[in-house]
Amino acid sequence: MSNLENDIIKLKHLINKKKFIEIEKYSKNLLIKHSESYEINFITGTIYLANKKAISGLPLLLKANKINPSSSICLFNISICYKQLKNLPQYKKYLDLAHLSDPNNLEIICELGFFHMYINEIQTSISYYENTLKYKINDTNFILNLSQSYFKVGRSHDVIEICLQYIKNGNINSKVFNSLAIAYKNIGDLINAKLYLEKAIKLAPYYFQAHRNLSSLTNYEPNNKHLTQMELLIKTYNTDIDLKLALSKAYKDLKIKSNYFNQLESANKLKKDELKFNINFEKIKFLKIKSIFNNNNLKNFSYKNDSLIPIFILGLPRSGTTLTENIISSHSQVYAGGELDAMQNLGDQVLYNEKIKSLNDKSLLNKFREYYSNNLPKLEKKRFYITDKMPLNFLWIGLILKCFPNAKIIHLIRNPIATCWSIYNTYFSGNGNAFSYDQLDIYEYYNLYSDLMKHWNSQYSNKIYNLDYENLTRKPNQEIKKLLKYCELNIEKDCFKPHLNKRVISTASSIQAREKIYTGSSNVWEIYKEFISAKILSLDSKNRV
Repeated sequence: MSNLENDIIKLKHLINKKKFIEIEKYSKNLLIKHSESYEINFITGTIYLANKKAISGLPLLLKANKINPSSSICLFNISICYKQLKNLPQYKKYLDLAHLSDPNNLEIICELGFFHMYINEIQTSISYYENTLKYKINDTNFILNLSQSYFKVGRSHDVIEICLQYIKNGNINSKVFNSLAIAYKNIGDLINAKLYLEKAIKLAPYYFQAHRNLSSLTNYEPNNKHLTQMELLIKTYNTDIDLKLALSKAYKDLKIKSNYFNQLESANKLKKDELKFNINFEKIKFLKIKSIFNNNNLKNFSYKNDSLIPIFILGLPRSGTTLTENIISSHSQVYAGGELDAMQNLGDQVLYNEKIKSLNDKSLLNKFREYYSNNLPKLEKKRFYITDKMPLNFLWIGLILKCFPNAKIIHLIRNPIATCWSIYNTYFSGNGNAFSYDQLDIYEYYNLYSDLMKHWNSQYSNKIYNLDYENLTRKPNQEIKKLLKYCELNIEKDCFKPHLNKRVISTASSIQAREKIYTGSSNVWEIYKEFISAKILSLDSKNRV
């Protein structure tokens, strides 16, 4: 046996013993001794990668790849190094090379699924994941990642199916229980949602996301056991955002206003710090959008094959977009798309991709149209309309109308104080709506939004339907008829009973949306007036867009 073989055996022995400090010391000598060995460079680079030291592991793996270019596992590990270093182009390049080298490798296929989920190409992500589903059904991380992709396109029923199969196979995991509960909540099955959240908490009492989700389904009364449990936990974990929000909800139910607001304010401050939000970046963004989308600079185009008509329901979060989508998607010809990321992704391309020089390029706009269409859920043939209720699409009304001149645009208007206070009270998943965790930021953002909507209304007044939320709840029959007429939809009785709509609802309004239309929600803020900033209180009816 050669010296190299002996050294490799010893190195692998240290790996099996998980003696990572010794491995790093030993491997440095081996890299001098066997500098041109594929195995030594590959193993050492992989060890650095496993220890989250991608910057040290990457040169070794690149050298190993140079020695043996056909090694798919080396190409794959290089891609993961770039993933850790947040270098997306190189991450994708080496992931594709690994897949080309070994097209049937399950780990590589799953990583492609994760990559496309990360860049919001959700349908592509799902197609990769589903190719490996039968082999990975017992893999916890795989189930969680596929569930995340399914959630993004409103496929909560599929989340339920894969999670139940995972559990049926004898697997137990609190995060899978949590995902299953969210899926049940999205389809309106609150009994099973609570059941699996309670199971998640019993299995992992310190899994605070499950506590927050359970709080949203619980009407707290004095001496509630879950509240007692959380009050004990907060003594030790007093900087956890999810736990603070769960407690805030409980105190709100119990009408202990000071405790409610203290926990909410503390959680929101922590969330803002976590997101590192700066309103000045938003101000620059809004100015740039207004500069780009000026009718004096843009040509109008028409397109063939506009058989599918998108209905964009937009405005600020908490302004009534979910209720409006529920009304419209109760129609037999309309599919509820939910909150779709595609238009926001295209908007970011317009703002930040230096290769895009002009929006007067019809071939570019056709590519945008194709990208948007490819990222829509698959529709039944009888559906001719699809709703997209991503609220912040109000940023991209100009881009929407450039790509889809026949699109319907419904802009929700609600009492500004009610809207801003509701935003401050709402936890938004992921990093979206980062302005929502500070009252001054919300006030500033509201003014940016108001100014931009005035710009859009001046440019496209005949293309935008401004729907007053308070009017909708006070006079639903009258307003729904007008809304359907604007969408060029015939009247169907189900549209007047949106609370009976069985569609999946994945937004913060999922519970309220299953209630009958009611009035008064825009006056709730008055109960908490003492906690609302003077700036937000100054936004009276004159500030309505």
